[in-house]
Amino acid sequence: MHQRALLPFFVAGLLLGRQGAAQTASPAEDRPFFLKQEITVTATRSEVEPSQSPVSAAVVSSEEIATRNIQAVDQALYTTPGVYLSRGKGYQDTLTGVGMRGFSARGSNQNRTLVLLDGQPLNNPYTGSVAWTVLPVEEVDRVEVVRGPFSSLYGSNAMGGVIQILTKPVDRRRAEFKGEYGSQDTFRYSGRVSDRLFDRLGLSLGYERLQSGGYPSQLVTTAGSVGTGGTPVTGFIPSLTSSGAATFVIGRSGDNWWNQHNWRARGDYSFSSRTMLAVQYMRQASNYGYDAYTTFLRTADGRPFDSGTASITAGGQTRRLSVSPSLFLPGDGGDRSHMASARLYHSFRAPMRLRLGAGQIYAPVSYYSTPGTGSSLAGGPGTISERPGRAWFGDIQWSWNGGSHHTLTAGTDLRRDSSQVAELAVPNYTRRTENAFPTYFSQGKAYTQGGYAQHEWRASERLLVVSGARYDYWRTYDGGNETPGTTLKNAYAERSHQSFSGKAAVLYRAPKGFALRASAGNAYRNPSVYDLYRTWRSSAGTIFASNPNLLPERVVSWEAGVNRRWNGGLEADAVFYQNHISDLIYRTTDLNVDPSGRYRPVVNAARALARGVEASVRAPVRSWLFLRTSYTWSSAKITENPAAPASVDKRVPQVPAHVAAAGIFVVRKRWSAALTGRYVSAVFNTDTNTDTTRGVYGAFDPYFEADASVTVDLTRRLSLQLSADNLLDRIYYSYYPVPGRLVFAGLRFRL
Repeated sequence: MHQRALLPFFVAGLLLGRQGAAQTASPAEDRPFFLKQEITVTATRSEVEPSQSPVSAAVVSSEEIATRNIQAVDQALYTTPGVYLSRGKGYQDTLTGVGMRGFSARGSNQNRTLVLLDGQPLNNPYTGSVAWTVLPVEEVDRVEVVRGPFSSLYGSNAMGGVIQILTKPVDRRRAEFKGEYGSQDTFRYSGRVSDRLFDRLGLSLGYERLQSGGYPSQLVTTAGSVGTGGTPVTGFIPSLTSSGAATFVIGRSGDNWWNQHNWRARGDYSFSSRTMLAVQYMRQASNYGYDAYTTFLRTADGRPFDSGTASITAGGQTRRLSVSPSLFLPGDGGDRSHMASARLYHSFRAPMRLRLGAGQIYAPVSYYSTPGTGSSLAGGPGTISERPGRAWFGDIQWSWNGGSHHTLTAGTDLRRDSSQVAELAVPNYTRRTENAFPTYFSQGKAYTQGGYAQHEWRASERLLVVSGARYDYWRTYDGGNETPGTTLKNAYAERSHQSFSGKAAVLYRAPKGFALRASAGNAYRNPSVYDLYRTWRSSAGTIFASNPNLLPERVVSWEAGVNRRWNGGLEADAVFYQNHISDLIYRTTDLNVDPSGRYRPVVNAARALARGVEASVRAPVRSWLFLRTSYTWSSAKITENPAAPASVDKRVPQVPAHVAAAGIFVVRKRWSAALTGRYVSAVFNTDTNTDTTRGVYGAFDPYFEADASVTVDLTRRLSLQLSADNLLDRIYYSYYPVPGRLVFAGLRFRL
């Protein structure tokens, strides 16, 4: 059935092959990626080399992505300075995120880093997170990263920085197919065809399919209670929680499988040499779930035990454990989304350009299930959480290039988010749409409109000054939540807020290849619909409470850096930054409400301070050999918080103090290879930093991982790719136990 998805690509590929031979690559295309000039358009909304940018910027090219044979788009940023990733359990991690500048990335915290796809925001309308795994790797041309606050250009969500994913252009006739198989019974195959017709019309169509059998990513733990009685069992494993309390591992989930599809179509039409229209549509679908679980408990006669009261003896003490099949069942989930965008570009006869854009993200399906008491692998009562959402976007940008000294950029953009959450009680959690009864409902909408202006002044050949400012109006409305059948019904009043942000940056090109830069500015982030209106209870019984009175969080930041380039391409870069954060939105643990720590509301912390150093070296050792290293030190701490004094002087959760990475790249005539490694220090998961126990389920351990890949051109059209993630098979915890070494082999065919 799934093979039909590739049929259009094989037909198109045959037609392309018959219509003409492949075009000859230009000399520039034959050069290794690390010798090509890098250009970023994200830093100032105009083209500039990262090393000549007045702010901290980096680019990951499509050639590097292909050489490393990455499995997900976020993995392209592993060696980028100033960036830290959170991906705990491979494809299956739905909380994956990318953080920068002292701001956490895991889960909904992705909303502090703006992620764009060809200029359109990807942060979803519910939490602001990004589904990194389902983004199509084979469609990516390059990834640009700009670190630091950029609300003056991009508005909300750009507190930590901006990541822009730029897709492959439709510049000539191409057809490419890839098939791959690897660890965890993982299949990946993709196809992409494109052509340019009549020198005006460009069309491309791409498809990616990923299916992984997964691994047992979740352990089942319980502390039980002191007491006698119950069935004597063995097989349990004494352990600790991340805060050091005694607990016991009594089993594990089944293999956590993953299945996804991605379709993308793109078209562009040149009405003239000055006017072009570009449109694209992308459909994403993903599902995850778990196979049969395993209980470690065994009765005296060796039978598995997963239901009833168990009696264990540990440390000279007898304890009772309440065990049921539902304790071993994590539930499943899935998402469906549609993204569409259109952009019109026009260049006037005078040195002016105009860009008009519009788009939307529509997620009609976004759910997860929670098996209830009395359920089993075959079914039973449970809860289904549905989270559909929609976001609309629009923007206008005008730019004027006044010769060699001045460039003006101005524009306006808007965004409208709407999201709903419905919790449904179902008699069978494996059939989420049958006989569902609503038990909780919440909704909310938000609207943001802003205008910005930026001036680039090239005072001399050595001095560049960039300054900009922005005004934003934000409104949240139609917010509320209720429990059907009860008197609990909250309708929250409409709220609005205005924000002003600005930034100034200076670049001085000193003699002997030095470039000195400095910048200062402020940024903000409005609370998401999730922050404001969504309260929910996890399968472990923890209540994650919303807060309709949240204020926007703000940051005032400055940085100073130096870049040095030598003849031959050697380049070194270093920057120091400091962020003063007020009204930081984060999730605290309120022990006054629940002394066990299972009530976690989202609040505005009074103040926080984040500062750090980012350093990198790029070294083309030979025309075929390239080295890259980077190091990031971050210190992000709560400095004042009357609502939770215990969090003061504690590290902000999910921000590592140290991240170091290195990569070696070899590009020969018929083969290429890459070896990368990264070290990430331990992080805390609580605002009071009490989770200090490492090497246990629920902890976020320090780790080192190495990845390797080799590509060999068997013929002019056929390539063999071999790769290994976590080459050294390091086992550690990123809340979940990581999957260990993953090995893949595949073929790439080009027409």
